[in-house]
This record gives sequence, structure tokens and C-alpha cells, in this order.
Amino acid sequence: MVGKSLSGKSTLSEVFKDKLNYKIIDMKKIQVEIKKKMGTDEEPFEGEVPITSVEKEILNIISQNKSKSRFIFDDYIHKTE
Repeated sequence: MVGKSLSGKSTLSEVFKDKLNYKIIDMKKIQVEIKKKMGTDEEPFEGEVPITSVEKEILNIISQNKSKSRFIFDDYIHKTE
């Protein structure tokens, strides 16, 4: 789901989840969790999370999908390198 801030991306993702049985992959939430793992309580990680770390976590989520659900990506990260 891609769009401007406060355009309803997360709300629409919830509709897909509730009505069409999609699973939401919240990329912003994944980044926050990775940042927690990369830092400590005394020294939180302040840098940018490598996209490869996010991709690895997404592949992990998808590979654990036993019900063969469909996915929707909320807060999609798109960068050209």
C-alpha cells in the first residue's frame, strides 16, 4: 500500500485483512523491531535499517505462512540504489 501520509493506507489494509483475509506486512513496524535488536537500552540504534534486513524478515514471515494467505504491504519502503 503506497500513498501520502494520512491518506488511509493502514485503514484500507485493515479492510483487506478483515474482508478478504489478507495478512498485513507492516514494513514500518518491521523496521522498528529490527532497530530494537540492533541497539541496546543504553544505546538505541539511530541509523537507517538496511533494506536487506527488512527483506529477510519479510521472507521469514512469508515462509511461515502455512495457510497460504495473501499479503498486503503497509508502509511499503521503496528505494532505488
